[in-house]
This record gives sequence, C-alpha cells and structure tokens, in this order.
Amino acid sequence: MWTFHQAADLPQATAPLAWFERVLPQSIETHQTQYENAHKALTEGTFDAACTFFAAADDPAGLVTIRTEERIGQLDLIAVRADVRRSGLGTRLLEKAMASCRAQQLQALVATDVHSGNKAVVGLLKKMGFSGQSQGGLRMQRPLDGAWPAWTVPDGFALRPLQPGEEAAWIELKNACFRADGGQDWTLDNFQREFVDSPVYDLDRILVATAGEKLAGTTSAWEWDYGWGPVGLIHWVGVDPQYRGKGLGEAITIRALEELKARGYADTWLATSRDRHAAVRLYERLGFTVEREFFTYTLEL
Repeated sequence: MWTFHQAADLPQATAPLAWFERVLPQSIETHQTQYENAHKALTEGTFDAACTFFAAADDPAGLVTIRTEERIGQLDLIAVRADVRRSGLGTRLLEKAMASCRAQQLQALVATDVHSGNKAVVGLLKKMGFSGQSQGGLRMQRPLDGAWPAWTVPDGFALRPLQPGEEAAWIELKNACFRADGGQDWTLDNFQREFVDSPVYDLDRILVATAGEKLAGTTSAWEWDYGWGPVGLIHWVGVDPQYRGKGLGEAITIRALEELKARGYADTWLATSRDRHAAVRLYERLGFTVEREFFTYTLEL
C-alpha cells in the first residue's frame, strides 16, 4: 500500500520541504516545536538523509525527520497526513527510521518537547519502547466564567497599565524577574517582536505594579492561538525579587483575569514550569489546572 523513500529517492518533482508541507500544512500547539524543527532541518538540509523517510500512496502521506549529532539521533518529527491516520503508517515510518539509526550504530534516538496532548505520538513512542521524562514545562488553563478570590493592591503599591515610554523600564523589570531561570536578558528588539508586532498589541493589556516610580511586578492579559482559535493568555507573570512575598503576584494575575474576561474571552491559558513551585501553587489557588505537559522520550538503540 505504501511506498517509502529516503531524501535522495524522492520523486524528482517533490522536494523534501514540499513533501512536508503537503503532509502537515499547519503548525498547532501540540506539535509546534516539532513542526518548526523539521521545517528548519528540511529547509537547511541538516536532516540525516539516511534516517529520514517519506511515505506515499499516490500522494505524500507521511514522513519522519531525524538529525544526528555525536551518535545521537534527534527525532524532530513524525507526521501522517490527516486523512490516512490510524492506518499504521506512523508505526512503519518509525520502524524504518529506528532500523536505519541502528545500522548507523547510533546510541539513542531522542524526541524532545513532546506535548502530552499529542496522544497519537505519545502512544506510538511508548509502543515502540521509548521512555518519557517530564521536562517540567506546563500549560495551565481555567475558564473565565467562574469566580476568583477578591484582591487588593498591597499597601505601598499601585496597579496600572504600562505607559508609553516605559518599555525600557519594563524590560529591566522582566530581566530582574526571570534572570534566575537562566534565559538570556531581553532587549527592546525582544519587546518589539513579542508585543509590538502582535496584532493584539495594546499597552492596556500589559499591567504593572509600581512602588513609587519603580516598576515592581507585571503580567499581560494577552491573546494566543494554539491552533484552535484565539484564547486569553496570562503572559509573563513576574515580581521583582525585592518585592516578593507581599501578594503582588496574586493581585496582578487576578487583575489580568478580569481584563481578559472584559475583553470577551471564554477561557485563559498560561505557560509555566513545575520548578516554579510558588507560581504553580498560586495558579492552582486561582483555579488553573494542568492541561498540558512537555516530555523528552528516549530510546536506547
């Protein structure tokens, strides 16, 4: 039923990237990272041609893309066209990739950032003997039709939207809040890409707590589309370390929930990490539940 090709054997009129786009025409949240990694590898030619396979019936039907480095195979993506799923094609593709990796004497095959909501891929990896370990990344969600605790601004602080001209101060605050997490410091270019370039850009969505003239905490009542339509997003909740423990995080998050509800969203999501224990406890207290988690799956070869 299926024919399988390696990159060099693809029909002459079909390039690897074109094949990919016909099999998986859209990125959604459950496979966003895999989509982006595979797109990059196929565009730049950095995939392992011996371990990457393309499947067809009459038309492109599936593919598995792998990169290799230091005897480790990175499973970027396994995808089957929507109308031929549940046919066993994903299993066949992965079997071929695994056999090729073993023939090249690779030590392991690793799939990172696997979304717990991607049930088909999670089930396939487990069936094929991969073991999973949480990376700590969480997606949490709550509907906006329920109640949340009453809130007040702690004494000595005020709460308001970010004002024009405060972008550099906001970046300084954001870096102070998240520097311990190990990421790179933000610049005005990051602010431009993350906020200003967004179609929903509005400074009224970016909330700040102030201590006198100093920005002390922030979050954003933002919008995101994970692939099923726009949803509310609580984005970049942070409090300057010198002001923590005073209730600012709770107050500013609830204010953002109110803003999202007033803007007509039915529910809201946020991203966090299991390692941020105080933040997770806060979100659970405010009615959020864990809906998605990210895992690394590894198969020793």
